[in-house]
Order: sequence, then C-alpha cells, then structure tokens
Amino acid sequence: MPGTIYDSCLFFVAGRLHRAMNKLAEEAFAPLGIAPTYAYVILALKQRPGLTQKELCEQLHISPSTSTRFLDKLITQGYAVRRNEGKYVELSLTEEGEALHERIQECLRSLYARYIEVLGRDEANRLAVEVACACHKLEKST
Repeated sequence: MPGTIYDSCLFFVAGRLHRAMNKLAEEAFAPLGIAPTYAYVILALKQRPGLTQKELCEQLHISPSTSTRFLDKLITQGYAVRRNEGKYVELSLTEEGEALHERIQECLRSLYARYIEVLGRDEANRLAVEVACACHKLEKST
C-alpha cells in the first residue's frame, strides 16, 4: 500500500522487493545450508550437464566473476566439477550435487508456498511476469 514518496520510485521499490524476497528465500533454503543463488546454479547444472560458464552466466544473468565465485564454492563443497573439454570448460554436478537436487526442489516449493500465502497465486504470477518483462526491456536498453 503506497504511503511514501519512495513507493513511486521503481529503483527503491525494486530494492525493497529484492530484500523481502531474499529474506523469504534464505529462510526456505536454510535447511540446506546454502544460499538460494547457489541452489539456482545447481538447478542450471542439473537441467543441462556440460553447461559452459558463459552459458551459465547468460542463463542466470550474472557476471563471469560472480559465477566463478559461486562455482568455486560449489566445487569446494563437493557439489560441482569443472571438466576441460578441448577449448571449453564444462560444468556438471557431482553425485552429492545430484542428490541435493530434490531437496532444492522442496525448498523452492516452500518458498513458492510462502509468497503465494502472502500475495495470492494470481498476484504473485502476474508480478513475476511483469517484473521479468521489465527486466528484459531494461537490459535491452543498456
């Protein structure tokens, strides 16, 4: 419910939304002991074994340095591996990473249920589509 001059500032409101969703996500993923973003890297590698780091960056909309940090931690924790395949470095999950996949799905279901409980299914789905559309437009303009 709008109440301050900041509520009409997309920059400010987007930051607030990010912080609120991040709090919900951290609570949902707490049982795994990994941050939600790491879980999305695992999901990407599960969906497409042999993904390159460049493809991972494009898929998750993150910078190469951020992906390196995430991958280094997942490799150290024993969830992922890098393999040199010719001039490419392919990424894949270890058995431990594969085993974590179902638990990640449970955390995602918990996160979804929590924000659906607060926002309602229709509003949550509409908001996700509208925010994604705005992101695409803003990314294309830069």
